[in-house]
Amino acid sequence: MHFSTKIRYGLRFLLRLALQKSVVKLSDVAAEEGISQGYLEQIVRLLQPLKIFRSARGVGGGYVLAQSPEAISLESIFLQLDGGLSVVSCLDNPEECKRSHICSTRPFWMDFEQHIRCYLRGKSLQSLIETDRRFQEEHMWDYTQAVHDHFLHPHNAGPLQDANAVGEVGSLACGDALRLYLKISDAGIIEKAGFETFGCASAIASSSVLTDMVIGMPVDEALKLTNKDIVDHLGGLPREKMHCSVMGQEALEAAIRNWRGEPPVPHAQEIGRLVCKCFGVTDAQIRRTIRENSLTTVDEVTDYTKAGGACGECRDTIAEILAAELGRKHDEAAKPSAKPALTNVQRMQAVFKVLAGDIQPILQAGESVDLVDVDGLRVVLAVQSAKQDELRSKAQALFREKIEDGIVVEVK
Repeated sequence: MHFSTKIRYGLRFLLRLALQKSVVKLSDVAAEEGISQGYLEQIVRLLQPLKIFRSARGVGGGYVLAQSPEAISLESIFLQLDGGLSVVSCLDNPEECKRSHICSTRPFWMDFEQHIRCYLRGKSLQSLIETDRRFQEEHMWDYTQAVHDHFLHPHNAGPLQDANAVGEVGSLACGDALRLYLKISDAGIIEKAGFETFGCASAIASSSVLTDMVIGMPVDEALKLTNKDIVDHLGGLPREKMHCSVMGQEALEAAIRNWRGEPPVPHAQEIGRLVCKCFGVTDAQIRRTIRENSLTTVDEVTDYTKAGGACGECRDTIAEILAAELGRKHDEAAKPSAKPALTNVQRMQAVFKVLAGDIQPILQAGESVDLVDVDGLRVVLAVQSAKQDELRSKAQALFREKIEDGIVVEVK
């Protein structure tokens, strides 16, 4: 069973409609959520027959919810976007398997599917709103104080009237865009800097701190700055927002190329092969980011470049590039390819298996470990033990070894 990106992005679009409670433009959702607008338009067309939102025309046109969040069933959304919820294909098409009428496991899969349907039937868009509220309350600390300060009170924001160097990277269609302005003296010293950024808090904070860093620097020294320097000055960024720091580094290089009279050739065209069509990322950008940040997984490449973050069709190509950069065979270097990506249901089944077979046997009297939730690579456990941290670490290590690299265990 596989829940496609259509469901993930469709839910994010509907959640945005529910949270904003006013007209929402597709371009804004695509930009802020890091989704390809063309792909989002396809999803909206698929959802329209449900009549759960309506379009608003005019200058401020967009979409608004047509029903209350409590009335919008998640089951209907899953069925509309993916066409079914069958755990195994023979449930919908028993004739495709000669053994379906005598298969002793078929009742189990039927029961399992009913549990999924029952769970989704009991969930509405309002459930997502409540989950989002809890998530925001729990994860605000992911941003450092420096990120908060630069986001709320950005330095050197706005165009620089006497700039003699301008670098522009990203695009509104891809979600983030940065235009960096520099005033460089004849001696090659950066005297002033300004910026205009379209993007999230991390993008604004990265741009703001970058301008502080380069003022007073010779251009040759500025060219040595990496995205890791930007992140260090901010005290860190969430893993999913690392691409914002990469954008700052590339804008700086583009501006200095502009000052030197060189064409603004993006890194992508220096070698010249487009890999991610959704976000316009090429092999040169991916290779460079892998080298400079010591990346080892496809998911890390996505976090730093956005490549593979929309339709996902380029993930195998990214894995091949990653394997070549690491000097290993594809099945050794790209673990997501060596271990096929799991659906959330498959991951949940595997977690139950490890809990029962590896963790329960080592528990002492009075100890217990129960599964609360599985959300992607995030596994939430309820642990009753005086050695709670030790059990959490043990569980996380086992899940990563036996199920999937990158699993993070949280304890409630």
